[in-house]
Amino acid sequence: MQDTMEQAQEKVREAGGMAKDFVRNQVDAGADRVGQQLKGTAEGMRSASAQLRDRGNPSAANVMDALASRADQFGDYLLAADAQQLLDDLQEFTRQRPWLVASAGLVVGFAAARMLKAANGDSRGFGSARYRSYGRGAGEQSIADYGSP
Repeated sequence: MQDTMEQAQEKVREAGGMAKDFVRNQVDAGADRVGQQLKGTAEGMRSASAQLRDRGNPSAANVMDALASRADQFGDYLLAADAQQLLDDLQEFTRQRPWLVASAGLVVGFAAARMLKAANGDSRGFGSARYRSYGRGAGEQSIADYGSP
């Protein structure tokens, strides 16, 4: 009985280790992919910056150059960092700026809810017939039922 329990615990530990390795590998691959995309985007931004400069818009070109530089730096960071470093840095960022992270979570949650609502075709709102009929008894009509003159 004791051997069976120890074997089961060992199997659980092995499965947990395999799951951690899998997640770590997926995070590393995803970070590399995003890093490469950011570096490509930075190159495109530099090209757009050169075009803006050629067209006589140096202030917009300078902004594009600064954004390209940031994208390039972040791309390099993602390519160089491993999953553990990314997690550690993310934890440090959230400790330093908890309100920023909470606000970003609210914005992302709101945006996701709106997208899901739009994807479902659920356009019911306070102006819909469902809400206009609220509170009326049987046989009663509202001005909305008559249409426009």
